[in-house]
Amino acid sequence: MKGILFSVLLLLLSACNSSDDNGNVFNEPEGPLAEHYYGVWALGDLYLIISKQSLTLFSISETDYCFEAEVAQILETTENSVQTYDPYEDLYEQLALEYDVDNDQLILKFESDAIALSRSQLDLFELGNACDRGLGVNSVRASLEVEYLPSQFLINRIAMETGRVEIEYRIEFDINENGLNDPGDIMIKMIHYKGRGDYPSNYLIRSSEIGAQIWHYTQRDASENFAFSSIDSWQIPIGQSEATLNFEFQVNRHPLLALVTDNTPVQVFAYLHYPSPTFDELTSEQDGPWNWSSDIHEDRLPDSGYYIPNQHNQLSDGQGDLIKGESLWVDIKSLTLTFTK
Repeated sequence: MKGILFSVLLLLLSACNSSDDNGNVFNEPEGPLAEHYYGVWALGDLYLIISKQSLTLFSISETDYCFEAEVAQILETTENSVQTYDPYEDLYEQLALEYDVDNDQLILKFESDAIALSRSQLDLFELGNACDRGLGVNSVRASLEVEYLPSQFLINRIAMETGRVEIEYRIEFDINENGLNDPGDIMIKMIHYKGRGDYPSNYLIRSSEIGAQIWHYTQRDASENFAFSSIDSWQIPIGQSEATLNFEFQVNRHPLLALVTDNTPVQVFAYLHYPSPTFDELTSEQDGPWNWSSDIHEDRLPDSGYYIPNQHNQLSDGQGDLIKGESLWVDIKSLTLTFTK
């Protein structure tokens, strides 16, 4: 493991990290980082993602020809600099930035040297080839149990707007350990939004057919806002046993997953959007629309923040304590994580 600044230096420059030689940028008053720095910046096979609360660096290993990720929390900012903390190395760093408005480039300054990075989009397919970081975990099995799961879900309902999420189960790993859902983190999701796939209206589908995928955050250019992204090759197996969904994945499927250990903070979400519930749908199930008065049903575990798996390999949640709604389909009962080394 190595810090973000060290990685940039190692890959691009022969220079020392010295905050005293970066002009007066670190003497600027503390304040928000200028928004034009936000986004994905690239130089060759190096990608630097700058967001409001974190930095993420993806770079290719010249010896193993696979991608590695480095993450850091942003602790303090000036208009043109950031102070960061790498939780894996227990390392504090400062990074001086400059913006070339004419060429829309990010200038990283090190002593008397400077390098320019251009705005870019991540090649998600390439990120599927992740290096083994030697952290002792090869694969993870996540078992999410709710109070009740239907044998099939009704999707693409006529009452639902196209593009809106109908059902989602999400396990999120706080890779950069900043206590936020933001770029630098990674998610495993089973999700369906209306219009996804070639399914007709009011279609009955099993969880295994919906499937699960790896998702990560993408930072919007020149904006504090971010989005989510995934590709077909990031699919992972999902199985259902009564009221439990089982997700299994190898950590080398994504550079951020390669940083997952049993010390990585985790949280889990369950969400169902079922507008205009009717009494004559899914009547063969033990729980369904006839029991609901709400359109949106949502639960999470833990109720706030994250939990550390090595402290609670299985974490349980109280019955009926949903954030919204009353559907047993999303009333989380427990999450069990098993790490294979």
